[in-house]
Amino acid sequence: MATSYPGGLDAFSPAISGDNQSDTVGGRTHEAMHNDINDGVVAIQTELGADPAGASTTVVARLNAADAATIQKAGRYETFSSANTATAINGVTTVTGTTTITLPTAASISGQTFTIRNTGTAVVTIARTSSQTIDGTAANVTLLKGSITVASDGANWVVLNGSYADETIGRRLFSWDNNSGRWQTTYSDTGWRDISASLENSWTAGAAMMRRAGHQITFQFLALNGASAGTGVLYTPPTGFRTNTAVVTQDLFINGVTTGTLFLCLSAPALTVTGTYASVTNGRLRVQHTSNDAWPASLPGTASTSIPV
Repeated sequence: MATSYPGGLDAFSPAISGDNQSDTVGGRTHEAMHNDINDGVVAIQTELGADPAGASTTVVARLNAADAATIQKAGRYETFSSANTATAINGVTTVTGTTTITLPTAASISGQTFTIRNTGTAVVTIARTSSQTIDGTAANVTLLKGSITVASDGANWVVLNGSYADETIGRRLFSWDNNSGRWQTTYSDTGWRDISASLENSWTAGAAMMRRAGHQITFQFLALNGASAGTGVLYTPPTGFRTNTAVVTQDLFINGVTTGTLFLCLSAPALTVTGTYASVTNGRLRVQHTSNDAWPASLPGTASTSIPV
């Protein structure tokens, strides 16, 4: 009979010991059954070709590698809430909670990409295998609410893109800087903070507001009153809001008119009204300066408005 392979599988009848070549088994003579086996072997060799294992140790190993490559290309969406090690099948990994995702070895998977998304507010740590680097840096990468995509170059990991938002203190947005191999702040804003209750030396105000956006600090006072003030010092900005300029002065308006003799002086670290401060009963002013302070560790006063989105 002609072999059914590769379109189908053959059903050969086994030869029985002692059969003569002319004996019939299952409708086939012993000789015909040998020919059937030969036809089947030839069909298999024709289908697989020479050296079907290729660079792999076996044909099965080669087929498994081909399957894995297909899965790597397609990727798979996974969600974790505890520590895990990414594998070749993890195309996109979504993480919630404080946890660590460890990248597999970058060796032998050149071109493989992983996207890690943090959908919560906790910190996710992206760890490396052994001494491999991420964008040339031998350190783990932390990720807040956002995502990062990395790719293997066959030896280490490179960052293709990444961004996240940190809203623990105001709002800050970060993007991955490939030149320096680190996160870079692209936007930061504390929003307006009401510091009326924090005025010093018995100064009062109908509104006393402060805001930091990037490196710019803005103070705004309405209905400022120093009639009961003990000194001209009305407020001492905390770390994160201090000026890096020796002295910043701004005319103080009383009842909408500048006096020419009363000024708000901003010198490290206090806001001070110079001149006859006790005569200030309806003062108004707005003063801006820059600060080289690191982003504040906490926000003074209370939130006055929502932070722009």
